[in-house]
Amino acid sequence: MFAEWNGRKPTGLHSRRWNRERIVEMTIQPGILGTSAGKVQMNCITKPSSFFPDSWDEFKIVDKTIESLFRIVEIKIESNGLRIFGKTSEDIVIQLILRHGGLISTLFPTLDYKG
Repeated sequence: MFAEWNGRKPTGLHSRRWNRERIVEMTIQPGILGTSAGKVQMNCITKPSSFFPDSWDEFKIVDKTIESLFRIVEIKIESNGLRIFGKTSEDIVIQLILRHGGLISTLFPTLDYKG
């Protein structure tokens, strides 16, 4: 459930609560909804990332992800699975990448969803 490296890119939950040492720079500070963005470093590679509100523990992230799956705003079919966008009651859009076979490779708040 926590952020990890799959050999090509970071995967897992995107939260500042864990692995703060991997965050090299905050590019968007937490806003009204609590979401934020920054640059993370994993295996000597720096990539942009968005983060769930700091007040959300892993249980709340899972609960809000399930809630967003009942409020889907868009599904994109890709060659290796599905990219699902769902909205929480707080209007946070969660992007979930579901691979063939049902594996969730990552999920994170989408700060610039234009659906």
